[in-house]
Amino acid sequence: PEAFEQIYRFRAVIEPAALLEISFRFDRTVAAALRKTQERLAAGQIDKFPLEALTAAGSTFHEELIRMSGNPMYFQALSRANQLRRLAEYRLKVNPQRVIVQSTQHLEILDLLERGDNLEAAHFMRRHLSGALAAKSPVIHPRTE
Repeated sequence: PEAFEQIYRFRAVIEPAALLEISFRFDRTVAAALRKTQERLAAGQIDKFPLEALTAAGSTFHEELIRMSGNPMYFQALSRANQLRRLAEYRLKVNPQRVIVQSTQHLEILDLLERGDNLEAAHFMRRHLSGALAAKSPVIHPRTE
């Protein structure tokens, strides 16, 4: 559980920073493909995705955005963190409501980046990752009341 939280805290540092890189280039083609998947998830079409694809949709979203930073160090770090995170998340049940919320937030991040508002996108990304950790932590740290 501690490593899981460390991964999310690490991601909350590197992902917003990657969006602010001077070499960041928004790729509209990649963003359109990401948007299509996220719109389906936000619309609640979760049952149309196999479990592996559902998990990959979130990872792919974040990895493709960080790749746009133009700095391969960010991508390598996130890719490694995601490998470790997947090990911990295999124990988690898919919460359809959480998927809808996260996908809706992904769409908002895309909207901000598309408008060129990388600073607000970076702030929103940090809040998004903090919220994801908060939503998943109770599952990893079950209450013992």
